[in-house]
Amino acid sequence: MTTTTPAPPEGRQRPPGWPRANTIIGVVVVLAYVTALALAMSRVSYDVWGAMVVGPILLVVTLPLLLRTSRREADPWMIKLLIVAFLAKMIGTLIRYAVTFEVYAGHADAGGYHGSGRRLAEAFWAGNWDTVLRQEVPELVGTEFMRLATGLVYIVTGPTKLGGFLVFSWLSFWGLYFFYRAFRVGFPDGDHRRYAVLLFFMPSLLYWPSSIGKEAWMLFTLGLSAYGVALVLRHRSGGYLLLALGLGGTALVRPHVTMLTFVALF
Repeated sequence: MTTTTPAPPEGRQRPPGWPRANTIIGVVVVLAYVTALALAMSRVSYDVWGAMVVGPILLVVTLPLLLRTSRREADPWMIKLLIVAFLAKMIGTLIRYAVTFEVYAGHADAGGYHGSGRRLAEAFWAGNWDTVLRQEVPELVGTEFMRLATGLVYIVTGPTKLGGFLVFSWLSFWGLYFFYRAFRVGFPDGDHRRYAVLLFFMPSLLYWPSSIGKEAWMLFTLGLSAYGVALVLRHRSGGYLLLALGLGGTALVRPHVTMLTFVALF
């Protein structure tokens, strides 16, 4: 009895070691981005091209976190929504930046925070941090705290306006995420899809907290507080710690909001 070897499937077969299309596309995208960055470095200030370094770093940090946190979701649709929401937040940041410095010519709180943050960061690397800190941050509450926060960001990123906007907008995005997690914990049978769409894509939340300023910080810390409250009321671990961190963060900028949140817990 003679056996025959089945014929290989029709169509061209990829040779061994042949790179996948996704790999080729990825390499092309990276090369194009590096080229654009090199051109930007020679044509625009660090206020702008610095964000081209900060932005990809935030993206690389955020995507794995979203993938990891989404594992607790029984709804795979949510990870797609969260990624789109993050990208929408970054687009909102670009619009906010353009309005602040092109339409308002920098006459906004963000411009003042940027100036203080730049001076603090330069003083840190020059070795005279204490002197400038006393001048820029006479008290550690409200506007003075935001100056310090901006300075701490700029110590890491360098004094880049657009990069600073991206970092604070990134914080506000995680504040929204904590609000979403609070809803999921507090109302496990609630319509989480509708809540997520309304929360992440509300125009005012895409725009206003997407800059250097109190709005981004307060949204982050209030979201952290809300998540902590939800865990406490559901008798889950970690709730009191997150609540304390959130309330402490709000107290640094708006102490009366901290009191309102604390009272609302009861």
